Amino acid sequence: KSWQSLMSVQFLLSLGLMIVPTFLMGGTFPLVARIYATDLSRVGARIGTAYAFNTVGSIFGSFIGSFLLLRLLGVEKGMIAASVIYLAVGLVLFLAVAERVRLKWRTVGTAVVGVGIVLLVVFSPGWDRKLMTSAVYVYASRYETTEGLNDALERRHLLFYDEGPGATVSVERDQNVIAIRIDGKIDASSGNDMITQELISHLPLLFHPQPDTVLMIGLGSGVSLGSAVTHDLKYIECVELLENVIDAAHFYDTITHNSLSDPRLKMIVGDGRNHVRLSERSYDVIISQPTNPWISGVGDLFTVEFFTEARERLKPGGIMCAWFQIYHMGEPELRSTLKTFASVFPNATLWFSNESDVVLIGSLEPIRIDEELAGRMMRPGTREDLDRVMIDDVGDLLGALLMSDARLRAFVDDGDRIHTDDNMLIEFQAGRRIVESTHVIHLTKFLEVLTPYRFDRLDDETNRMVANRVRARKLTLKGTLERVDGRVDRAVGLYDAAYAAAPHDTYVAAKYTEIHSELGGAAIGSGDLERAGAEYEKALADPRVGDAWIAYDGLGFVQRAKEQYAEARENYRTSVALNPYHADGYINLAWVEIALGDTVAAVRDYEKAIELVPDDADAANNLAWLYAVGGLDLDRALELAEFATGRARDASYFDTLGWVHFKRGELVLAQTSLEEALSIERDRVESIYHLAHVHLGKGERVRAGELLQSVMELDRGGTFAAKAGVMLDEIGNN
Repeated sequence: KSWQSLMSVQFLLSLGLMIVPTFLMGGTFPLVARIYATDLSRVGARIGTAYAFNTVGSIFGSFIGSFLLLRLLGVEKGMIAASVIYLAVGLVLFLAVAERVRLKWRTVGTAVVGVGIVLLVVFSPGWDRKLMTSAVYVYASRYETTEGLNDALERRHLLFYDEGPGATVSVERDQNVIAIRIDGKIDASSGNDMITQELISHLPLLFHPQPDTVLMIGLGSGVSLGSAVTHDLKYIECVELLENVIDAAHFYDTITHNSLSDPRLKMIVGDGRNHVRLSERSYDVIISQPTNPWISGVGDLFTVEFFTEARERLKPGGIMCAWFQIYHMGEPELRSTLKTFASVFPNATLWFSNESDVVLIGSLEPIRIDEELAGRMMRPGTREDLDRVMIDDVGDLLGALLMSDARLRAFVDDGDRIHTDDNMLIEFQAGRRIVESTHVIHLTKFLEVLTPYRFDRLDDETNRMVANRVRARKLTLKGTLERVDGRVDRAVGLYDAAYAAAPHDTYVAAKYTEIHSELGGAAIGSGDLERAGAEYEKALADPRVGDAWIAYDGLGFVQRAKEQYAEARENYRTSVALNPYHADGYINLAWVEIALGDTVAAVRDYEKAIELVPDDADAANNLAWLYAVGGLDLDRALELAEFATGRARDASYFDTLGWVHFKRGELVLAQTSLEEALSIERDRVESIYHLAHVHLGKGERVRAGELLQSVMELDRGGTFAAKAGVMLDEIGNN
């Protein structure tokens, strides 16, 4: 709950894990000295020799561990290899002094070490890579409980994992969002981060009248680089510290316009700060998007010295753009960053991208914003890239201006400290905020200064558009603060008013869609289908909103409950088209396909769901039933039914397995499975009815008749009773 408690827990856990091995390692050298330096006349030379071997071993051990074991085997297998080496060395030393030990103890010691090595190598359970990249140290509040953590891990699909010398980098998919994690912490994604990643590139490149050369510090997902390549540039440099981040970024190639293969790009693996300091090239635009400043070593990309070095690398008329977070960031740290940036650039502005991120734009000369901006926005490629984050016109773009130069300088004061290489204020202070939700504090402050800014070189109509977007964003910010305080009704009213004013503003539409989707879910929970449908209809504001699929899915559920199967099918189809990784969406779609009599489509949808979630026993069972009933693929049906019964002892699963065996002509196996279903649920009418078919197939007409009579008694007036009556008549007539 606090930074102090977090540090205390981390200290105690580290102490518990390391105190014993550290104590033993500390005693190793004195023990070696005692064994090796037995001759008092040569004790100095002997200890010196031992020290020399120790020093050389430490150097080679560090090199081998970092550059060989880590690269070739990874952290987990590298640790196992190191442990095996330690055990083997211990065994060799033990045998070297074996003459001093009784034969019995020599044998026991050798056996214990040998078994230990075998167990370590062969039976080591290995660690869960998804768990190792869950970053509980940052996201504990999201998980809340162990069950919450397990649920989150089940939803995640690991696409890439690499343990590099600088960091462990992974790529995961959660529904239709792909996220890149560095040491478990999400650094970029194809979800809510998209607007920030695009603005970081588009703002400076659109404001510059004719940018030719660009330097980008930090690759991340590559989305910002992808936005940059849509502009008419001649040369792009991108500096990324971690080579495995570049490998991971290829999972975004379809989103980033294959920017990593762009012939104008020079990709550099190295330190961004050093590159800026040592480069002999000048740039029209420099874009800095490092990871969070509280990460060790990152704070120096937010200091006055770095911004000064970057300024010196700008061509005349050049523009500097820097990303900055407002989450896990106290007010003093935010004000310090703004003051630091403004102290270097005589023209500095702050832009709002979402409720977590802001963008700083700096230049030596005033940036000229005129009617040519609209023309640059309409370039092929750039227009389509802006469209996917709902920036349709100049009003949408300029409406993101949070503070002009004058307002930014008025926002900070003389008491705010400048972040320098010497004090590393941001790095040290921001780390204390990782357990705090600080963005609400900043949003409150932003509301106080957020007013429309008039652009003198734009016409009145454009300025009215900008003012309209600003007012709509202000209403949305107020709505968010009301929502945080628990006043949901007031928040909805503000979101609705904002959306009515600016329905295509990306921030406004996203919050409007989000709140009405939540209200739709709440209405379903309370059984109010009419209200749920109305809320989901509102939530379908714009399919470009990233989570629009949720509203389509919810509306499909409402229509399915109202037996409007054709309408439900269309909405479910739209939902899975927007999010093709939503397994439950395919299951829901299969359900309505069955209701509409299209079992072929239902089979296809269930197969897709199982492809996404192979462990879903319910889906496997339902698909097995469809295959069996339709006689489509009885081998596949058996495979699915056996999988489901292997996952859980459920009566319906054994009933399906029994029916599959029956359709395959395996009557003895069918009887065994159906009797197992009835042992779980004694009066299960469906299983009794199916068992009657089995006995009839075996020629046991009397037993089949008894079972059918039982069905008619248990299911009076029901579907199975009617079917049983027909079968009894047929048995009697035959």
